Amino acid sequence: MLRNPSIGAHVAFPVRGNGDEVSFSLVQDFLDVFMLPLRKRIATERFTVEVLRVAQKALDTVADVQKELVDVEASAALLAYRKTVIEATSGAAELSREQYAAGNVRELRTSGTGARARRARALSPP
Repeated sequence: MLRNPSIGAHVAFPVRGNGDEVSFSLVQDFLDVFMLPLRKRIATERFTVEVLRVAQKALDTVADVQKELVDVEASAALLAYRKTVIEATSGAAELSREQYAAGNVRELRTSGTGARARRARALSPP
């Protein structure tokens, strides 16, 4: 953008004779005219740099969100797996107790499946 030019006016009244003298001037820094394209190009480059910086921030945020999403999904899958293990070991312990009550298995096997079920519950988050 060009700087504002300076405008001047000069009015002179002669002491003798007629002929008032009036003059106007308009002064513009001549170098600004040549610098204008360079300043525009610099402004365009700065704008491009800022656009790319904002785009990089957006991509970083997307990457962070995706990483957190994967962590949440992995935790949910692990929790589902642990629930399945608890259900399976609890079911096995119940079956073993029923088989022991029926006289089909020994006490050692019944205590082992019960211990596995208790350990699975203890390892699982509340």
